Amino acid sequence: MKRREFIRHAAGGMGAAWLGSSGLAAKRRFLASLGMTPYARLAALPGLPRKFAANETATIGKTGIQTSLLAMGTGTVGSGHHSHQTALGIKGLSDLLLNGYEHGLRFFDAADSYGSHPHVAEALKHVPRERLFPCTNCGMVPLPREVAAGKLEALGAGAALVRAELV
Repeated sequence: MKRREFIRHAAGGMGAAWLGSSGLAAKRRFLASLGMTPYARLAALPGLPRKFAANETATIGKTGIQTSLLAMGTGTVGSGHHSHQTALGIKGLSDLLLNGYEHGLRFFDAADSYGSHPHVAEALKHVPRERLFPCTNCGMVPLPREVAAGKLEALGAGAALVRAELV
């Protein structure tokens, strides 16, 4: 799998997660305008060509870096530093992530808006860090330059904190 394909698939997955977790009323209105119930719309989607296993890997471009083809997210209905997963508590979500790791997952999505960074950090303490690929984001909406710069600065500071805790 090429890097661009990987990024496109990951972005598609994040978009699907976003659509699934927000704007439910707008989504219902849209589907109703098509004359389709949500179930009819899902039934109209093409099926997957095959089943995927958690331990299947993909190589990212020409880097040689391999990670699991599937990712585990931490932000179902995530906003305001809370999600369904973070409601499990640090130990609960950390154990869930470790269970995913034991079944072959190596790619985990976290975000400050989900409030899941401490949970992921706890799980990272128990696995070889060179085997994991945590992914974080700081939002996907157009922002004024000053706000975007502030978010990038905060993201860099957060990465430095994680590195300091893991060393």
